[in-house]
Amino acid sequence: LVYPPYCDLCQAVFVAPTEELAFSGAEKFIEMVSAEMEGANLPVRIIKPKPTSVPMVDGRYRVRTLIRCKDVFAQREIFRKIYIEFSKDKECKEIQMTLDMNPAVVY
Repeated sequence: LVYPPYCDLCQAVFVAPTEELAFSGAEKFIEMVSAEMEGANLPVRIIKPKPTSVPMVDGRYRVRTLIRCKDVFAQREIFRKIYIEFSKDKECKEIQMTLDMNPAVVY
């Protein structure tokens, strides 16, 4: 089973001017992760996007998704690759994304 402490937990937070844009960024990220992990034959469990516990800060909406995955170097490299691709995507230029592996606080 893919549960901590026997796996990694990745928290991805998306910040955007509208809630719809933040959710669309999260969905795009999930699609990218699913495709890459399936291609590499690495198991993941993705928890659907939800607003963070504080959904708006400074007029910008925040959405988070959680991904449970095995603690292997290959998966961390895939997350790094996806983060770079997401940051360069013109459709996502208004969306800020942060990835936190094994966060101390899930918000």
